[in-house]
Amino acid sequence: MIIGLGWSLLSGCTPQGTHVPASKTEAYKTTTIQGGTFTMGNGDAPDNPPVEVTVQNLEVQVYEVSVILFQEFVRKTGYRTQAEKRGGSYVFLPGNTPDSLSIPGAPWWKFVRGAYWMQPRGPEMTVEEDILYKPVSHIAYEDACAYCEWLNMRLPTEAEWEYLAYVNQSENNFNRWEGLFPQENSGADGYLNTAPVGSFLPGKAGLHDMQGNVWEWCADYYHAGWYTLAHDYPIAQRAKGPSKSYDPENPYVESRVIRGGSFLCAENYCSGYNTQTRMRSGLENTFEHIGFRCVKEVK
Repeated sequence: MIIGLGWSLLSGCTPQGTHVPASKTEAYKTTTIQGGTFTMGNGDAPDNPPVEVTVQNLEVQVYEVSVILFQEFVRKTGYRTQAEKRGGSYVFLPGNTPDSLSIPGAPWWKFVRGAYWMQPRGPEMTVEEDILYKPVSHIAYEDACAYCEWLNMRLPTEAEWEYLAYVNQSENNFNRWEGLFPQENSGADGYLNTAPVGSFLPGKAGLHDMQGNVWEWCADYYHAGWYTLAHDYPIAQRAKGPSKSYDPENPYVESRVIRGGSFLCAENYCSGYNTQTRMRSGLENTFEHIGFRCVKEVK
């Protein structure tokens, strides 16, 4: 049994056809995706009945934003993330004994003082390899928005994100939890935690890590009934998303959409790597498994 406590690549399990950026310039790479109309959702869950949506042409980052890119943003702007301001963030610690710093019902998430984007496992934990080309994590929604704005870009809407995943397709191998969550992770994909961006083959549209690795923030509020309500709007307006948040499980918490799954998604616990699956996160917490990528509309 292998538990995902470290950052190391497992010997002999390196994914085939990797394309980790060779430089910071390459990590910034974008591509243009032609827009179109598609059916978002599939009805597998109550909050995603099918709805037709039209998406405009988009310029999109090929890779999830990596630590080295966020580091440049911080150096040039002096920006401090929410995790830094709060003095820590949530780290995945399987086998953790629940205490006041753990999330109720999910004791594997513990608030670790000093954990932030440059110390994703916290100051007391050894990082066994260079993290610069790993996806940046411990990023709050407003942190992601600030970075995108600095690039003159923005977060994708939920519809845009799913459309990108739809046209990308064919990511047959990606970074996820392989085994019984949270007890056992075989690491068969080569990684126990996050993988450097581009470690797995891209999809048809050339985008990497649209499945697994880290969840990606979307611009939208999370509204459990949005896919149904969207039918009342013209197709061209549905991609903008709802005007307010509504999560029946946390009705007093403002939630935003996250998509794509992470290295912690397993068949027995979380199917977030299925590209039509919706998930959300409250704005008050930051986690080791949430990052982002940026887009902008192309006229």
